[in-house]
Amino acid sequence: MPAVLTAASTLVCPHGFPMLATPGAALVTVDGDAVLVGADLLNATFACTVATPETKPCTKVGSIDAGLSGTLWIRDEQAALATALGTTDGVPPTPWHVTSAGQTKLEAT
Repeated sequence: MPAVLTAASTLVCPHGFPMLATPGAALVTVDGDAVLVGADLLNATFACTVATPETKPCTKVGSIDAGLSGTLWIRDEQAALATALGTTDGVPPTPWHVTSAGQTKLEAT
């Protein structure tokens, strides 16, 4: 089973800039770090500076295409998993992904 993402997790845009995801609530924590839910990822931003005349840098999450739990819900929101991935609002749209769940104690499907 994949690990559940928390505030200690590392997610990046394809240029290697970290996703800045702030937990909306700390109802469930692992090692003191709040579990991230889908809404937290959709509200996340990137500090990406990679751009050319034909492109726009990644600044926020455009979509979540996979990696939300079907079994762990927090306040009507699906918990985010280490298998999460999606696109950014970069032009052209580019994929973001998880590089580290940041914890190994809580897993879900």
